[in-house]
Amino acid sequence: MDSSSLKDRFNLDYLVTGPNASPPTPAAPSSLPTGVEPFLQSYGVQVVSALQSLPGGKANILNLAEQSGIRLNLMLPVVDYLTSKGVLARTQTDPSGNDTYELVVPRL
Repeated sequence: MDSSSLKDRFNLDYLVTGPNASPPTPAAPSSLPTGVEPFLQSYGVQVVSALQSLPGGKANILNLAEQSGIRLNLMLPVVDYLTSKGVLARTQTDPSGNDTYELVVPRL
């Protein structure tokens, strides 16, 4: 196997230096692994319900985890998923990671 095929196969363009070097290309966004989206959706329902029950429809991550009964290590991917789908919006960033999110979808 020659070095060019290894470079292409493993996206090692960033290792090439000199006049022929090309800047690295960003990787295409990956889709979620099989079975992860239903998991995120099911927990997402709990997050949306918790936000709907709060005045103003907004809360920080720690309060949201407590209100919804979801462990913090599960809450972060769920909130990221809901934000990427446009259901939640980050309204305040906290340096410690306790960001505040607001419900974007109409309240029921």
